[in-house]
Amino acid sequence: MASKPAKSTKPTVTSESNFVNRALKHLNADEESVVLAIRNTAVSEWEKQIEIIERNIESIKRKLDENLTDQKEYLKEANVKYKESFLNIDIKVKDLDSRKSYIKNEYRLQITKALAAVEAVNDKIKSLQDEAKTQIADLNKQIDNFRMFILEIKD
Repeated sequence: MASKPAKSTKPTVTSESNFVNRALKHLNADEESVVLAIRNTAVSEWEKQIEIIERNIESIKRKLDENLTDQKEYLKEANVKYKESFLNIDIKVKDLDSRKSYIKNEYRLQITKALAAVEAVNDKIKSLQDEAKTQIADLNKQIDNFRMFILEIKD
């Protein structure tokens, strides 16, 4: 009488997915449908996250454009005021000592303040750009991670 071969405890896998094969082997399970469902759900969820992040990036870019438009207007105004600060002269200052004092204490101060306003707007523009660049880079890293996750299990 022929003896029956011992029943294998290894799962029978019909899927061609390398991920599914590895997962079933790792779990020592034969629930291929559950592993496939988890994989498909994970891929779907991660793809949704990528879409959300991409919309967030577009939102950041739109907001940056709006802010830069405003800041460029402020910069134009600040530049006009800076140029005008040279022309705002107290013509009542007649004698040499008064002119020197006026230039030292008032005239230079008004020009310096106007220049500081220009520099402040330029700094704000740079800050907005840097902040958006950092946020977008962080979000792109998240997208890269999700894509890497998907590639790992979608084989």
